Amino acid sequence: MHKPAVLLLSRIAAALSLSEPVILTGETGTGKTSAVTHLAGLLRRPLVSLNLSHQTESSDLLGGFKPIDARIPGAALQQRFLELFGVTFSRRKNEKFEGEVRKAVGEGRWKRAVGLWRESGRMAVERIRGKGKEKEKAGDDSRWVFFLAGV
Repeated sequence: MHKPAVLLLSRIAAALSLSEPVILTGETGTGKTSAVTHLAGLLRRPLVSLNLSHQTESSDLLGGFKPIDARIPGAALQQRFLELFGVTFSRRKNEKFEGEVRKAVGEGRWKRAVGLWRESGRMAVERIRGKGKEKEKAGDDSRWVFFLAGV
């Protein structure tokens, strides 16, 4: 341990004791990594060492947005939609509508698919309300409870 290394270690230790962040800069081979590795060993603390350069970007440190394939969550939504649609409406009578939804999802036209999903939800609400009114007219006082799942 030469004097510059001891001085560097004491400054780093002082910053750590005050919970201050530390950034070490300097030419390659001056002992920055060695000093910090030695200090981490003495303190029995884990060390994460990042070697930065002029080409380092913020996304290298913080991460970035990872593009996802919209077909994966879209296929799951489509599957759930088909389940709900099948128990709410006649598939035979709505074959054309269901085909349009499948086509939009298959082609990745997500605005169109979501619009069709919403339209079917609106129609389901109308159907449920219509059945409730029919029951009222018939004098049935049983109560309806509806759970609309957000998809």
